[in-house]
Amino acid sequence: SNTGCKATTDQKVEVVAPKIFQQRLAEESNPQLLDVRKPDEFAEGHLKAARLMNWLDRPAFEKAAETLDKDRTVYVYCRSGKRSNEAANFLAGKGFKVVDMEGGYLAWTGDKLAVDRYDTDTFTTDKGRKIVVTFIKHATLMLDIDGYIVHIDPVKLYGTDFTQLPKADLLLVTHEHHDHYDPAAIREVSKPGTVFISNGRVAKLSGQSRAIQIGEATKVDDGTVTLTATPAYNTTPDRQQYHPKGRDVGFLIDIDNLRFYVSGDTEDIPEMANLKDVDVAFLSVNQPYTMTPVQCLHAIEMIKPKVVYPYHYSDTNLSPIIKKMASQKDIELRVRQMQ
Repeated sequence: SNTGCKATTDQKVEVVAPKIFQQRLAEESNPQLLDVRKPDEFAEGHLKAARLMNWLDRPAFEKAAETLDKDRTVYVYCRSGKRSNEAANFLAGKGFKVVDMEGGYLAWTGDKLAVDRYDTDTFTTDKGRKIVVTFIKHATLMLDIDGYIVHIDPVKLYGTDFTQLPKADLLLVTHEHHDHYDPAAIREVSKPGTVFISNGRVAKLSGQSRAIQIGEATKVDDGTVTLTATPAYNTTPDRQQYHPKGRDVGFLIDIDNLRFYVSGDTEDIPEMANLKDVDVAFLSVNQPYTMTPVQCLHAIEMIKPKVVYPYHYSDTNLSPIIKKMASQKDIELRVRQMQ
């Protein structure tokens, strides 16, 4: 039996104070660091590069644990130490070498050690799969589908250190502008076996990705996720040079019964009226390049998603959208840190 005592005496679980924990993490180039708290706790602040694996959601935790590397130490922490102790002993019982942080996040922040903060939201499919959306910056998003990691438009432009985030199983790039396509970021998020899908221009420039045509659908993650490329372009006469029709893409991502729509750089194009059953929409809002708040409201009206996130919004004033959406009963507007 793997009781707490036995695992500890076997020295499979080592419990260390926050400052030692920090030193040990610094010695690793890409540590396997797990935050075993709940998504709302994680969103309020977490250790840099931590991967959220909620111990209280045991089936999802156990499934995600299968994706960890047994040849490397696993570092775990929770709020005060109780959950991480349980999670550490569970992992030790599976043959992992584990370092548990004494006193948890409260002790870490009590020692005035640095924390990171990305907003995250969690969605659950009808099959019980958890999808954690991490809002990184501007147009950069990460989806964690029960341990299957999707990076969308990763760029280092805003200071993101992608070596500190989980590697991509699937990498999606909408178009070649420098705030969407960044070869250095792509190197940092890629691993052997990463599936890289993009529009045709990025496929030509990178020599790495598979070009997807507008309207084309493809299956990934052992066929459990369907990806469809959507059109993304400017319609305003003096702006069509930014995103000409037919070149760039957005993505529909179908995971079980949930449908996500990532618009890419586009205005409120008529094709949006054909998008059906969208649960979660990410809509770009920053004229002159993408939509004005008024166009975004029109896009919401056409798509009718259940949840909508403005993204790629730089210094755009979102108050017209917030004001108008406040009276909407069927559509929830969520604003996250995506300037």
